[in-house]
Amino acid sequence: MGQNRIVPVGDQDGNRRPSVGLNLGYASGNAGLQCIVTATTYFLLIFYIDFVGLDPRLAALAVALPRFWDAFSDPLMGVISDRSNFASGRRRPYILWGAPLLAVTFVLLWYPFTGGDQAIKFAYLLVANLAFTTAITIVGVPYTSLGGELSTDYHGRTTVFAYSQGLGMVGALVGFAMYNVAMAIPFCSEHLQFATAAAYLAIPSSLLFVVVYFATRGADRLKPSSSSIKFFSMVVVSLRNHSFRNLVLTLVIVNAGMVLGGQFLTFLIIHWIKLPDILVYAFVTYTVCTLISFPVWRKIGTHMDKKHALAGGYGISAFVFLSSLILFEPGNAMYVYIYAALAGFCGAPGLLFPPSMIADIADEAELETGARNEGMYYGSYSFILKLSLALGSLWAGAGLWLAGYKAGAVPSESTLFYMRMFYLGAVIPHFLGAMVIFKGYPLTCERAAQIRKALLELAHGASGSNEDEQLENGENSE
Repeated sequence: MGQNRIVPVGDQDGNRRPSVGLNLGYASGNAGLQCIVTATTYFLLIFYIDFVGLDPRLAALAVALPRFWDAFSDPLMGVISDRSNFASGRRRPYILWGAPLLAVTFVLLWYPFTGGDQAIKFAYLLVANLAFTTAITIVGVPYTSLGGELSTDYHGRTTVFAYSQGLGMVGALVGFAMYNVAMAIPFCSEHLQFATAAAYLAIPSSLLFVVVYFATRGADRLKPSSSSIKFFSMVVVSLRNHSFRNLVLTLVIVNAGMVLGGQFLTFLIIHWIKLPDILVYAFVTYTVCTLISFPVWRKIGTHMDKKHALAGGYGISAFVFLSSLILFEPGNAMYVYIYAALAGFCGAPGLLFPPSMIADIADEAELETGARNEGMYYGSYSFILKLSLALGSLWAGAGLWLAGYKAGAVPSESTLFYMRMFYLGAVIPHFLGAMVIFKGYPLTCERAAQIRKALLELAHGASGSNEDEQLENGENSE
C-alpha cells in the first residue's frame, strides 16, 4: 500500500480552502474546455449529417466509437498524472503542453472531406474525433484532478467547482454560438465556415489553459503517488468502492439522457419550431438561469447534503422535459425561452455537485487503501462524461433514423412527430432511473467528515512518527 497521505494546511480544523483569486484562475480553464466541448456536443452531429451529408447512423457511430479508447485512456491519464514528478507539479505540465494539441485537433474535426463516398466521410470523422478526444484526455483529466486537490473541505470543494462550472457555463455559451458564427462567415464554403469558426473558438480556449498553469503555481503541491498497484488492479479497486460505483452508474444514465435531449432539441428547434436563429438566445437564457441557480443549489447542498440536492435536481428535470410537450409549438420562441430557464435551474446541481463528490470518494478510497489517487478517479469521471456523450449520440442517431430523418432533406410531418415522441420517451426514463439508483449512494456529509478526521489523525500520526525517528537517529549518531 502506498503511503502518500495529504497533510492539509490552512485552517485550524485542518481543511484547506483556496482564495477567490485561485478559484478564478483555476476556473478559467473550464471556460475554454466547455467552449469546445459544447460546440462539439450540440453541433458536430448536425454538421456532419446536414452539411457533410453523412448518414445519421454512421455519424453517431463515429462519435461513439472513440469512447472505447477513452475507457482505457482516461483512467490511465489520471494514473500517469498521479505518479508524475515534475518541478512544477503533477498536473500542471500536462495542462500546458496539451493545450496546443487540443486547439489543432478541434479545428481538424470541423475540416472534413465533403466529397467522396460515405466510407471516406465516416473514416475521417472517426480518426479526427479519436485524435480530439485523446487531446481532451491529456488536458482535461489532469485539469479536473487538480481542482479536486485545491480544497480538502467538504463544502469548500463545492465552492471550487462552483467557480469552475460558473465560468464553464460562460465558455459553453460561447461554444453554443458556433453555429451562428459559422453561418455569419461570408468568405468561404459551408464546411470551411465551420472550420473557421472552430479556429475562432480554439485559439482563446487553449490560451485559457496557459492562464490556469500560471494561476495555480504552487497549488499543485502534492507528492507523486507512491502506490505500487498496477493500473488494471487500481481500476478493479476503484470499482469495488460502493460510492464510486453508485455515482458512476447514476451519472452515465442521467448524462446520456441529457446529451440525447440536447442533441434532439437542436434538430427540433431548427426543423420543427423553425427558429434556428434563437438557438444561441435560448442557450443564453439557460446559461444565465444556471449561473443564478448555483448559489441557490450550493446553499441547498449545505442543508440537505449533496446527495439529496442532486437527486432533487434530477426529479425536477424529468418534469421539465415533460413540459416541453406542452410548451413547444412551431414559430413560438417564448415557450422555448421558458423551457430554457427551467432547464437551467434544475440542471445546475448536475453540474455543481458531481466533481466535488469525486474528491470525497478519493478521500474514502485513501482511507481504505492507503494510497491517494485522485487522478485515477477523475480520469474515470472524465470517461463517464464521454461515455454519456457516446450513448446519447448513439441514441440520437438511432432515433433520427427510426423517425425517418434523412441527411439534407426537409423532414416530413410524420418524421417530426416521431422525433418529438422519441425525444420525450427516451429522455424522461433516464432521470427517473437515475433517481432510483442514486438512493443507494452512501457518502453523506457526516460520513465525509468522519473520513477527513480519520485521514488527519493518520497524517499527523505519520508526521509524529517521522519526527520521533529523526530524533532517535540523531541520538544514535551522538
